Amino acid sequence: LAFAVHPAQVEAVAYISGRADILVTLFLLTAMMCYVRFRNEEIKVKKIFLYLGVLVSFALALGSKEIGLVGIFLFVWYDLIFSWQRKKQCPNEEKKCLFCPVYLKWYLPLIAITAGYVVMRMHLHPQTGISSLFGPLLRSALAGYTLLEYFKILLFPMHLHMERVVPVISSGYPVLFWTIPLVVFAGICLFFLVFRKNRVLLFWMGWFMLGIFPVLNIIVPVNASLAEHWLYLPSAGFFACIAAFVTGNVKQSTESRVQKPETGKRLFLAIFFIWVGMLALVTFRQVGYWKDPAQFYQLTQKYNPASSRIATNMASSYLGKYKDYTRAI
Repeated sequence: LAFAVHPAQVEAVAYISGRADILVTLFLLTAMMCYVRFRNEEIKVKKIFLYLGVLVSFALALGSKEIGLVGIFLFVWYDLIFSWQRKKQCPNEEKKCLFCPVYLKWYLPLIAITAGYVVMRMHLHPQTGISSLFGPLLRSALAGYTLLEYFKILLFPMHLHMERVVPVISSGYPVLFWTIPLVVFAGICLFFLVFRKNRVLLFWMGWFMLGIFPVLNIIVPVNASLAEHWLYLPSAGFFACIAAFVTGNVKQSTESRVQKPETGKRLFLAIFFIWVGMLALVTFRQVGYWKDPAQFYQLTQKYNPASSRIATNMASSYLGKYKDYTRAI
């Protein structure tokens, strides 16, 4: 519910370049659904059909957008988290189920599809590369600021707009500059440590991190520092993680003998639905932001007045729709 009504999803729906994010998320979720059922299915015929669904959905995800490459890492992550459930089915009890040949062989077609896609992508559409003024170490620090901004968008989605710039601490003291990235990365590590026994939370947070990693500019620079429609794929994991946390606490409070069963349940549900209601209101307002091109560029320019692209597009909208040459100049 929170994923559907979140205002950050408006950009993926309204912005033409964001449609690829919707498609890759759809096909990766379909592939993961088939993969989960495939790993837990015992009937051989159903198992084969489910695996074919995994291959087709994964191939369609790759065809939708390059970030579909994270799909194979999502499959490995699922097996790392939930392989304990299949240990009794593994013929080699001395090894982890993930590295058993019985299960390892199923990765080969996925690896073949991935390799074929990479070769075809490089041959048909060679990447010229996007130059970056910063080295990998500095980009890693900026990734911490970017992650913090993404978390702010997901939890408190205010002042959403295009042409976003990541705010950083620009001072002469390196310690201050590195403080926020280190705190963000330490917080993520702490989450995995605290909830290491909750495999559902670990899986969905891993989905979020794997989905957001390619657009953090750490390894390969991308064409922007931050974009709201890039959140579409990772936000599926983020909101599933919140849902798992809320339902887990509701169940725990219901089964608790210390307090009244309904108290904790109602509290968690009330907070959650108030938050979702606020998201829906912001989404309704955000839809209006995309209706009129001239108004869209005018509002965007308030947040990023130095953007030459916004100024050029706003002038084009004045000329094309309103024939207002004065305002265009």
